[in-house]
Amino acid sequence: RGKIVMFSLAYGKTATGFAEDWGIPESEAKSLIKGFEKRFPVLTAWLKYHGELGASQGYSKLANGAMRFVAEKTKDKDGAYRAAMNYQIQGLSSWMTRMAMIKLDSIIQSDNLPMQLIACIHDELLVTFKYSDQCPMAAVKNGLILDQEHADRRKQQCLDKCPGHVTDCVTRYEN
Repeated sequence: RGKIVMFSLAYGKTATGFAEDWGIPESEAKSLIKGFEKRFPVLTAWLKYHGELGASQGYSKLANGAMRFVAEKTKDKDGAYRAAMNYQIQGLSSWMTRMAMIKLDSIIQSDNLPMQLIACIHDELLVTFKYSDQCPMAAVKNGLILDQEHADRRKQQCLDKCPGHVTDCVTRYEN
């Protein structure tokens, strides 16, 4: 439940929204929000700052200069606030994914890996490859997957779907 609260608040859900979604009294929903704000004061301040700034300026701007106009929502200040706050998270996530895509392509090209970037879906890059002595998992080892839990889950999915040649590749990645 804590993870749902965190992401929901980061994307602008209100106490009323929680109460309706979970069938709980609004007072309990407000208590959940207060608990989040107390536990994560820096994140709360950052979200509020960007929400208020974006709503007052009519746009939200990322550190890299990218902007999203929320002026169409100025009649609905809450909507502009949520859109501006949301853009800080979604926009940064999108930018990070694009940077990973560029880095991955650079590694594929420079190491002449037998793989090809075929798609980007949300925050995941999909790659196709032909098995060879050059293990494409080397790109993963070079820091493109930073979260070990995520890497382990992907490895298991790969093993489940493609037993045999992938097992050898994954074994070499782990060594």
